[in-house]
Amino acid sequence: MRIITGTTTIGQAYQYSVGQAPFEENDGQVVFEAESFVAQIGHSDRIWLTQTVLSGYSGTSYISTGLDIGQIFTDTYVAISPEVQFKINFTTPGTYRLWLRGYASDAGGDSVYVRLAGQSDIMTSFAPRTWSWVSSEGGSTPTTFTITEAGIYTLHLWQREDGIKIDRVLMTTDESYIPSGNGP
Repeated sequence: MRIITGTTTIGQAYQYSVGQAPFEENDGQVVFEAESFVAQIGHSDRIWLTQTVLSGYSGTSYISTGLDIGQIFTDTYVAISPEVQFKINFTTPGTYRLWLRGYASDAGGDSVYVRLAGQSDIMTSFAPRTWSWVSSEGGSTPTTFTITEAGIYTLHLWQREDGIKIDRVLMTTDESYIPSGNGP
């Protein structure tokens, strides 16, 4: 595992590690800390920061897009938005519901883009000023991804609005499971 440190061109200091082994899905579920990403791609002079400023997170920290200055990435987000990646070894094919535990300072900084196995979605409507679990784009339809065969897949997470903080990632085939607190 390698430790990367530096400062972005807009003055964001950062430190993170890369080279993490894939997370292992077991019995239709995988859960991990967001600060344990395997790769990061900076764009638009921004990166995801590993932080500990807010209390109530699990693990050693959480990841953040930094200050909430009203920046939003739209149609071309893959090419211009900061991205983190997570490797997951799925042994059980099926439809997985994605849950993110996050914190939004307000409705103008409460969303991210996600992609897995060629399928993309927007996740939004994190409760303001509290850690909460979200699994949809502001409605009742859950964010799901279909894994057709066992193997290692990459989950991509891009900044949509700045100010969002992500603490944990959960994927489960149990359609009725709703995480609470820090989750499983």
